[in-house]
Amino acid sequence: MLAHNKGDKIIGFGKFALLPGETGELPQGYSDKHPVVAFYISKGYLVMTTEKAAADLETDKENAEAEKLAAEKEKADAEAKAEATKLAAEKAETLKATLEALEGMTIDELKVEADELGVTYANNVGIDTLRKRIAEKYQAE
Repeated sequence: MLAHNKGDKIIGFGKFALLPGETGELPQGYSDKHPVVAFYISKGYLVMTTEKAAADLETDKENAEAEKLAAEKEKADAEAKAEATKLAAEKAETLKATLEALEGMTIDELKVEADELGVTYANNVGIDTLRKRIAEKYQAE
């Protein structure tokens, strides 16, 4: 007669022991009528089963584990997506502030900024052209 441990602790009596989630053959002389076995059954820790039902219980356990892993992955993916969205919003805000700061710069300040960014320009470049090239460089990053 097969027994399945549904509890979260080891079930043992005599030389017989079942780990949580394990199914095993009851020892000779034990049945569901034995007081110890009946006690574990009454508490819901032990279930008498057939080979097919034992296999189904194992499959159910595997499915539950797979569902748990899928839920954890889904949660991690959602958190990663939220973090990426947050970072993108911060980057957009920083870019906006930088572009606004460019509007208030003089031609000499823009030339210094262009030099730091590696933007090439002619000495007689117009302020609007230089501002546009610098803005394009920031937007490309």
